[in-house]
Amino acid sequence: WFHVDDNKEGSLDVTPSANTGVSREGYVLVFPKGIYESIADNIEYILFEENSEGFNELKAEYFDYIALHFSQESERSNPFKAIEGNGAPIEMINLFDQIDEDKVQETIDHFGTSNIWILSLENKYYESIIIDPSNLSDWSTVAVDCDLSTKWDGVEFETGFSMETKRGSINIYNVTEGSGRPQMILNVISSDILYGVIIVEQW
Repeated sequence: WFHVDDNKEGSLDVTPSANTGVSREGYVLVFPKGIYESIADNIEYILFEENSEGFNELKAEYFDYIALHFSQESERSNPFKAIEGNGAPIEMINLFDQIDEDKVQETIDHFGTSNIWILSLENKYYESIIIDPSNLSDWSTVAVDCDLSTKWDGVEFETGFSMETKRGSINIYNVTEGSGRPQMILNVISSDILYGVIIVEQW
């Protein structure tokens, strides 16, 4: 979630992307070339250790190399808007409001993102559901990749583009009644990058 612009003349611009998941922090470390080369092949395991809460943190002996340390609070704004085909809104819930704190990092590592939301459906038939990835920039397109091991029978997916919102959208068709069945996992892709994960459940 860091974006680095190097002008190759000694100037680096480091910019974080918008945080739609949990609060997070980051470091920029500067090492003498010799020290960096000695740790480069196994840098993740050398620099970090697990703390008492189960999270990775920078080892104290490397604090002197920190050039920049910043934290970023969660925006907690829903990056997905979901409606039925008739326009009725459907609730979406941030996954991290539903799990224990000690499971947060494990969950992020498992899904590959902190932008994970639950699409909570009533136990009824949905002819169509439209999902708008509302934090995408103008003219962005999307693709949806359903984990086939979790796909519900009969459900179909289609991506489109809305001239009103100026961005791609996801359409889900033919969701039948199925209270309590296993969750369906949807990976939402934009510009070949994982934008977020939608966990579909029906109660």
